[in-house]
Amino acid sequence: MKCYNHHDRDAFAVCKSCGKALCLECAEEYKNTFICKGSKACRHVADVEFVNYFKDNSEGAWRFNRIAFMLIGAFLLLYILVKSYVLHDSLPLVRISFINLISNFTY
Repeated sequence: MKCYNHHDRDAFAVCKSCGKALCLECAEEYKNTFICKGSKACRHVADVEFVNYFKDNSEGAWRFNRIAFMLIGAFLLLYILVKSYVLHDSLPLVRISFINLISNFTY
């Protein structure tokens, strides 16, 4: 494959944005990929693709983190309940009646 701009040179890379074959002189490394050197349009498309890549992957990571935190919280609660049962031979129960709750308010 030959360079898009220099037909006598072998291509070194392919532009991530427009797909043109580029030689060493025409290629520019940008955010772990290659684009056309000096092209604002190719730089913009590479920026948009870069941001979209992280948006797509961050949603999956956030979903995984949410599930992991819920599991950790459930195991922590279970640990506290089991530990208190072993130490006190009963589960700690908090009893709040609605009448007691209302009687504490003063107008």
